[in-house]
Amino acid sequence: MRRGNWTPQAPAHGADPLSISRVVRRLTYSGERDSAPYQTRQRGTLMSSIALRLGLLLMLLPPSLAEAETTPLNVPILMHGSIGDDACPEKGHVIEIGAEPESFLAVQSGPGEAPFREIGRLHDGDMVVVCEKLGPWLGVVYGSALLGCRTTILTPVEQSYTGPCEHGWVLARYISLSKDQN
Repeated sequence: MRRGNWTPQAPAHGADPLSISRVVRRLTYSGERDSAPYQTRQRGTLMSSIALRLGLLLMLLPPSLAEAETTPLNVPILMHGSIGDDACPEKGHVIEIGAEPESFLAVQSGPGEAPFREIGRLHDGDMVVVCEKLGPWLGVVYGSALLGCRTTILTPVEQSYTGPCEHGWVLARYISLSKDQN
């Protein structure tokens, strides 16, 4: 007997297709069984199975979850370009919304009431970066990790904020502003 050679078993003539596929998938080992190659093959099959199931699960997610990052604002937030200044130099935090868990500040797709829709919610103490002021409304960027939001970049020309963080319009009276000291 030769040790260390993997060979597929040959199916018998006249066998049904199901048993042929089982035989082809099964690998036999001549001599003592070495479990390492067998385990590696099992792990590869397991990973393929997990990847397939995750792919199917992602296809079943509601479209609203996928749209959250790609739905554009009705009125874009402009980062005003200026040489030597951050694109969005002011920071602030939400104030006076209320202590109740159901109290929130609506983030909208544009400044003003109708026809703009609610696209997010902020609560007391939530931090925001202010990029634009338009009457009683502020164009803000918000999220859990504001450092990665690309609001401190230098933009020589005016441009719309497109992400990667959440952004929208809020009423200015609920935001306490402070000049960014960084």
